[in-house]
Amino acid sequence: MSTLLTYQGERDACRVQLYTDMHSPPEQRDLLLDIDYFLAKPQGIAPQESLEWLEYAHQQISVIFESCITDELRQLFGEVV
Repeated sequence: MSTLLTYQGERDACRVQLYTDMHSPPEQRDLLLDIDYFLAKPQGIAPQESLEWLEYAHQQISVIFESCITDELRQLFGEVV
């Protein structure tokens, strides 16, 4: 399953993909969540804006990740320091 989200007037994009091994039993199924945030428009930012862009991208990835997991899964992961 895959979706493409756009940000900042379509300058940025984020591909969110969920993979599973369909050959494993459902009660032991492994899942892989892949979040790939990138510049959708080549040279969309000036070099001096890179650190600011990285911070914004990281914030969006965090929001997306938190939106993808349940409270039950958070408990399974435990607290991350």
